[in-house]
Amino acid sequence: MSSEDSFYKGFFYGATLGFIAGIIYAPKTGNETREILGENIKDWKLKANDLVDSAKERLNNAVQEGAEESRRARQDLYDE
Repeated sequence: MSSEDSFYKGFFYGATLGFIAGIIYAPKTGNETREILGENIKDWKLKANDLVDSAKERLNNAVQEGAEESRRARQDLYDE
């Protein structure tokens, strides 16, 4: 595991624990907290979907660029 993976894993765990602690010690009623959580979860889901779509687009672009570069290199090889 790279140090970058460790960093992101630690960041995720820390954020999750902070989130849970914040909910436990929040000065709001249960209904208010559940309503806020429901809204936040919807927002997080939209953001996650946007990130996935962006990652798919970037991956597709990289694959297309790689295929084009491969065709060019192959053509250059045959032209020589």
